Amino acid sequence: FQSPQRPFVRTEMDSAVESTRDYSRGQGYFDAALEGPHYDFTEDRSRVDVRVRVNEGVPYRVLGMEIQGNPPAETVKDLESLRHSTVGQSYTSRTQLVTRARVSEILGQRGFPDAEVGVAVRSESSRGAVTLVVDIAAGPPITIAGIEVRGNQRTQPEFIRERLRLKPGDRYDRALEKASFDALYRAGVFSKVEIGLEQTDAQDRRMLVVTVEEMPSQEVFFEPGYGSYEQLRLVVGYRLKNLLGTGRSWSSEVLGAVKAQGASSTLTDPWFLGSDVRADLTGFLRRREEPSFTRRDAGGTFFLSKELDRGLTVSSGLTFRRTDLSDSAAVIEEEDLRDNYNFASIKAQITYDTRNDIFFPTTGQRTFGAAERADTLLGGDVTLLRLTGGIRWFLPVARTTVLGLRYRTGLIIPGEDEFTVPLAERFFNGGENTVRSFKESELGPRDSNGDPAGGLAY
Repeated sequence: FQSPQRPFVRTEMDSAVESTRDYSRGQGYFDAALEGPHYDFTEDRSRVDVRVRVNEGVPYRVLGMEIQGNPPAETVKDLESLRHSTVGQSYTSRTQLVTRARVSEILGQRGFPDAEVGVAVRSESSRGAVTLVVDIAAGPPITIAGIEVRGNQRTQPEFIRERLRLKPGDRYDRALEKASFDALYRAGVFSKVEIGLEQTDAQDRRMLVVTVEEMPSQEVFFEPGYGSYEQLRLVVGYRLKNLLGTGRSWSSEVLGAVKAQGASSTLTDPWFLGSDVRADLTGFLRRREEPSFTRRDAGGTFFLSKELDRGLTVSSGLTFRRTDLSDSAAVIEEEDLRDNYNFASIKAQITYDTRNDIFFPTTGQRTFGAAERADTLLGGDVTLLRLTGGIRWFLPVARTTVLGLRYRTGLIIPGEDEFTVPLAERFFNGGENTVRSFKESELGPRDSNGDPAGGLAY
């Protein structure tokens, strides 16, 4: 209804009354009747009071469910479970439709996609009692005779077949059809997916037909910008989203900025060795002028990740790079003379993400914890244990306002017989990616010349 102090619009009020009647019936009050609206205007007709009388009547409930026809023996248990969950519930305008859909789903999951289901209603309006009469014509059980793929131009048919949960010779299962549909969409290379059954010469056998529409597979992107520290910057890149029709992707990009340059290339396999584990292989070249030194890195990473549950992801991988430092502060160099070294590590991380949007979240949180071990046994020159973790938490505090909280922490433990770590491996705080009220790397320890020296914890 219209709230006080709003302009009065008669058509809106009449519509609100109708919506109230529909709502009552949707909650099981099928005999609901509304008297009104009645309008009482003031003498100058500047204000109006609206009166509506609601007579709900008795609430309707499902007091019984009868199953008729020829329900297959393998569906009896599920139908009985549906009966128990339905009887005693409120009978609404959607109950009949929902019951028909649920019975059809049960039959479809047991291999009867051609089943015809009817739901009739017997009611006693005096006490609001409803009995659902479900009539089932199951038809023959259906077996998948074969799989036909249509619409693919670049994608290999075998890639599509591998995503399907139904195989030739299987009894049809509607739940597995839906799982196949979801798996093909998650592949990220199709804009449209349709899965259906087509008749064959045999009455109890069907062809499973998968029709897809592919998304554009190539992308060239340009990202110009300005950073408070790197200043003018430009990223140019290329992505191939369906490499050789296998669903794998390859991307490369080049960065040019006043204080940073770099290039990287990544090959991604979302189904590493036929599993649901994602693999990322990356090679990179980077140069960056930090406030107290300049670093050059060349190397690569290989990471595996797997989503265990909704929002919960674990990952692990290897890193190997060659790091060369120059223009370092002399006092810092005396602490650790390794300005040029090989760095090799193994890392494990767990992430829990419940944000409703990764770019503009209004609710949820993202929490992570990681442990990285660098060791000479892996082929590097540095030994250390680096622990990091953090949380980002988003709370809606008003209709258009969200409070975002962030906490991050880290600790580096030098390896045996070592008392410090190379300058480039330390933590630096301050700047656009950490604490923005400080300039780049200026929140933390400094040397005797006032240059940022980094730390082993934050």
